[in-house]
Amino acid sequence: TVKSSNHVGGFTTEATDGNLDAFEDLWNRCREIGLNDPSNANYFALQGLDTDGVRDPELPVLLDVEALIDYMLVIFWTGDGDAVLSNFLGSNRANNWFGIRNRNSDEGFRFFAHDAEHTLGNSTSREDRTGPFTGSNQNNFLYANPQWMHQDLMANAEYRLLFADRAQTHFFRTGALTEPVAIERFNARTDQVRPA
Repeated sequence: TVKSSNHVGGFTTEATDGNLDAFEDLWNRCREIGLNDPSNANYFALQGLDTDGVRDPELPVLLDVEALIDYMLVIFWTGDGDAVLSNFLGSNRANNWFGIRNRNSDEGFRFFAHDAEHTLGNSTSREDRTGPFTGSNQNNFLYANPQWMHQDLMANAEYRLLFADRAQTHFFRTGALTEPVAIERFNARTDQVRPA
């Protein structure tokens, strides 16, 4: 488990279980894609795939790409001003995210938001959180985070296409982020807590 933490020197990335080895490998591979080589070979390798997109059991699965995209879509949709790259920290340091990876399976890192009170029109969320955000910490692993990984992966055409496909899935027809579905979900939660 990795997360952004204010416990170790000011909103840095730390391991809360296990170590940072796989996460650092993921971070470095994303930086390579974003800075130098957006090839499909590099992009597929993050997912434990060979150059043809077929699972290679010799490669670790470092990232659940669809889960990263879905996570970022929620951040963008809610306008969370204090998540991933926090507006309160100049959009140059991360806050309020967790990442997990089961190192004993073929599951890559998945990311989760928490402490999301700055969303959906509350204070800082009125701004565009889609970025891209660049800053002095972007190349420093101490501040590694899912949004900068997403930005690096946008250099790859396959990732961009999957991002567009996931946006289509969630924002149109009966997608999870359409207004009727979101209202239904909100009302269901309201009905759960109302008796309390």
